[in-house]
Amino acid sequence: MDKMNPMNAMDLNKFFPGDDDAEFRSLKSSEKAVGDTLTQCCCCICNCQTKATEGVTCCCVIPIKCGITTIGVFTILLAAIGISAQFFLMLNDQVKWWYCLVNIILLVPEYIAASFFLVWFGHDTVGTRGKLSCACTMVVVSASLIAAWVIIYFVWIHEGDTVYYGWGTTEEGYIKYQKKYYIFRELAWAIIVIVAYSYFICVCNRYSTKLMLARSPEEKVLHKQETKFREIAQEALDALAKMTPEEKEKAAKKDAKKAKKAKAKKEAEKKEGEADGEAAAADGAGAEGEAA
Repeated sequence: MDKMNPMNAMDLNKFFPGDDDAEFRSLKSSEKAVGDTLTQCCCCICNCQTKATEGVTCCCVIPIKCGITTIGVFTILLAAIGISAQFFLMLNDQVKWWYCLVNIILLVPEYIAASFFLVWFGHDTVGTRGKLSCACTMVVVSASLIAAWVIIYFVWIHEGDTVYYGWGTTEEGYIKYQKKYYIFRELAWAIIVIVAYSYFICVCNRYSTKLMLARSPEEKVLHKQETKFREIAQEALDALAKMTPEEKEKAAKKDAKKAKKAKAKKEAEKKEGEADGEAAAADGAGAEGEAA
C-alpha cells in the first residue's frame, strides 16, 4: 500500500480537524524544518518562517505564518465588533429586537472560529493548525447566513423605504439609508468577507500541510498510549479536585500505606536475593573444596 499523502488525508479529514493529531505529527528539528529562517524587516530581524515554509507566502508577498497571524487577529476583531454592534443595535427603536438576536445566533460560527485562532496562538500543533481552515470556513458560513437574513428582514419584514442606523439617541440622530442602498452595503461587505476567507482557507491548508508528516504505525500506537495516559491522569486530577479535605487526607494515608507495603516487599525481595546469592556462593565454595 502506498504511503499516505498528507494532502489526501487532509481532504478526507477536513471536516474532522481534531483527528489530525492521531494521524500526523509536527516536523522535528532534525528534519527539514531545522530552525527558523531570519529575514531583515524594515526595523528588525524576524523569524516569520521556518525552512519548511520558506518561500510559501500569503497574498504573494507576506510570509505564510505572518499572514495567518494577521488572519487570526482580523477574525477575532471581526467577531468582537460583530457581537458588540448587535448588542448596541438592540437599542435602536426602528429595528425589531429579534432581528439583532437572530444576527447574534448566526454569528456563533464566527465566535467559534475566533476561539480556534486563539488556541493556535497559544499552542502551534498539528491539531490546532488543522482547525484553522475549518475556522475560515465557519466565517464564510456565518457571513453568508447573515447576508441572507438581511435580505429576508429588510425586503419582506421591515416597513418603509428608509433604514435608520444608530442607537442611544433620538430618531434625528440616526444615520438614514435608503433600503436598497443599505442592503447593497451589507451584501457588499458579506461578499468581501466571503471571498477573502475562501482564499484564507487555502492559505491555512497550505500552512498545515507544510508542517506535518504522517505517523508510522509504531508512532500511532505510542501516541494512542500517551493520549490514554493523559486522560487517566486528567481524570485523577479531576477526582482529586472534587475531594473534600477529609477525603484527601484519607486518600493520602491510603497511598502512604500502599507505598510502605511496596517498599517492604521490595526490601524483602532484596534480602531474599542476597540470601540466595550467599547460598549459591557457599555451594560454589563447597564444590571447589571437594574438587581440591
